[in-house]
Amino acid sequence: QEKTLEKLPLYRFVKSMVAGLLGAEKSASFKPGLFDAGNGTKEIVYVIEDLGDGTLTALFPYAPTGFARPIKIVPQASVESVDASLGDVSLVLNHMGLGVGRLLKSSKECGAAK
Repeated sequence: QEKTLEKLPLYRFVKSMVAGLLGAEKSASFKPGLFDAGNGTKEIVYVIEDLGDGTLTALFPYAPTGFARPIKIVPQASVESVDASLGDVSLVLNHMGLGVGRLLKSSKECGAAK
């Protein structure tokens, strides 16, 4: 797999996205998060990659098409992890944000239990 499929364009992207949709624990890509814009607003993001220098690559999804938006490099400190699967977040986006409160409440309860 690493010698063949990993070299195909988009393979790693699709593999990471599917792992995120399935809620695979080992998936390091496409982790849901909340980006704090610093002006009192927050945006749902998908963390694609930790760049290792205090910054992250993040996709800022549109509702209802969760993967049609720019990818930005943002400070790691401005992104709060959301304990939810990519599928759960995608469903909220598909419903134009309906269910965000439940998603965040569930994430906070999971975080408190850890």
